[in-house]
Amino acid sequence: MQAVILAGGQGTRLFPLTLHTPKPLIPIVGRPLLAHLIPHLVSQGIDEVFVTSGYLGEVVRTALAARSWGIPVHMWREAVPRGTAGAVRDLLPRLHPPFLVVSGDVVTGLDLAALLAAHRRAGASATLAVMPAVDRLRFGVVEMDGGRITRFTEKPGINELVPGLHLNSGVYVLEGEALAGVARDRPADFARDTFPQLLAGGHRLAAAATLRFWRDVGTGESFRDAHFEALNGEWPWETPDLGAPASVGPGVRIEGRVGFGRDVSLGTGSRIHGPAYLGDGVRLAPGSEVTRSVLLPRSGSAGPCLLQDTVVDAGVRVPSGAAVSGALLGRLAPVAAARPARHRLHPVPRGSHVRAGHAVP
Repeated sequence: MQAVILAGGQGTRLFPLTLHTPKPLIPIVGRPLLAHLIPHLVSQGIDEVFVTSGYLGEVVRTALAARSWGIPVHMWREAVPRGTAGAVRDLLPRLHPPFLVVSGDVVTGLDLAALLAAHRRAGASATLAVMPAVDRLRFGVVEMDGGRITRFTEKPGINELVPGLHLNSGVYVLEGEALAGVARDRPADFARDTFPQLLAGGHRLAAAATLRFWRDVGTGESFRDAHFEALNGEWPWETPDLGAPASVGPGVRIEGRVGFGRDVSLGTGSRIHGPAYLGDGVRLAPGSEVTRSVLLPRSGSAGPCLLQDTVVDAGVRVPSGAAVSGALLGRLAPVAAARPARHRLHPVPRGSHVRAGHAVP
């Protein structure tokens, strides 16, 4: 069976991590997302993969060619952005329905046999793998009848408000007819365009709760949390070796579950509060403190600093004295030296980067 991995987007929610690296190639626990996803698909019986790409496509092509996958893996370059459905429509002459479509920014524990069985039972044009909507609101909800309170629910789950609601996971089994109406001359998206049009045209769309695990890693927070789930053995792919730092200075303290890549160096008196992950070649200067954060390869600190709930891009050196919380620090511009480490951490909006000349709050 064939699979199409959708990897053509710019990854704007992960900017600036995606300024130089396409989202499917950003490493999670030391390995690019595609290098986790493709072997998982192979284990489920996929014997040929097409990876759609547009943004930084040559980087994707080089990365795919550098590995031996054990099955044919092809890159399909979009000359112009075609959207999720448009890209697959362009590939249709090379596909043999039914085929699998998977978003390139998800960690998923796919039960392909169960998904295919549900698809065939339903006789559907498209079958979507879905997940229960489990997110909870931040606040309690008051239901009223006129001026009288009839019910109070503290931080309800979405399913409590809309029973039966499920999330579209971005994992589909499709027949060729599902793409017959997709235009060749303009972009088309599965969720916004194609699936509503199929419903309106009387096609049968099915849903199957056949995923053992699912996480979208398209935001800084979810990307960071995917590392923590991997360290805790919660995700469906191979759990990485937690490793150990190659060099540890006196007085270093490591608490909780922390993963290390190769050749990690921890300076004197530095502290790591897990869950956390420090990739290959990370260098922490003496006196640095890292809490619930992810440092990608060859990053680190130039002097004592505080990092909390933060992702540091590959090759970025956080300057001495910086105190950063809830941020994505990328290579767009250097992080400004900021308040001394004794100052309390304050949130930086998620998905933002700290520009040169701006103090970190």
